Amino acid sequence: MSLRSVAGVCVGLLIVIACAGRLLHLDSDPSFPTWIGYVVDEGRWSETARNLALFGDADVNWFSRLHLFISPGYQAVNYIIFLALGVDFWSARLFGAVAGILVVLTVFFALRRHITPLALAFGVVILGLETNVFWASRMALPEMPAVLATLLAFLLLLFRRKTWIHALAGVIAVGAVAMKGTTVLALLVFPVIALIVPLGTSTRGRIVRATAFIAGFALPVVAGIPVLFALGVLKVNAV
Repeated sequence: MSLRSVAGVCVGLLIVIACAGRLLHLDSDPSFPTWIGYVVDEGRWSETARNLALFGDADVNWFSRLHLFISPGYQAVNYIIFLALGVDFWSARLFGAVAGILVVLTVFFALRRHITPLALAFGVVILGLETNVFWASRMALPEMPAVLATLLAFLLLLFRRKTWIHALAGVIAVGAVAMKGTTVLALLVFPVIALIVPLGTSTRGRIVRATAFIAGFALPVVAGIPVLFALGVLKVNAV
């Protein structure tokens, strides 16, 4: 067996370990030093979805309305999961765990033809088993779903040249913001990325693709604001 084949097997094993580690005993609490700062966070990011699933009423005060406004997509997905699988620790954490797995797999498939197996193995170790990323993938938090959507939008901007793909990247970027609103701060640079990548594209082509990304981002936002008002998430007199 060649060195390249051995490295490939090692990468595969690392991916299996990273993915399995995100699902096994998902209802168990993380270590105390890791979890103590997130135990309240897990509750507040899942509160509205839980209330809707259990009681059919969001029961939103100003604080829960704020979290629903910041993460409507995340809580909508969790609401569907709660309806299908029941309200439990593992079901609340399932979306984040699956998103964490998909982040690892997406990076692997995106880079495996562009870097050496050894570099890929190191990358999988860091991304799949680094403490903060690992535990964030095992808790009911919106960060990993937001990272997944951001990663997908980023890769589409890098590796695809068609205008409609850049518009799709904008739509996916909206999904990242819907998972956690503060993600928008990281997305501010994405139109710049569309302007400078790929290097061989004409100036006009870059401008068109950057515009397509912005349009793909803006249209769902404009369409979604009236929906949020209709649902009562946004209120003119809200605190």
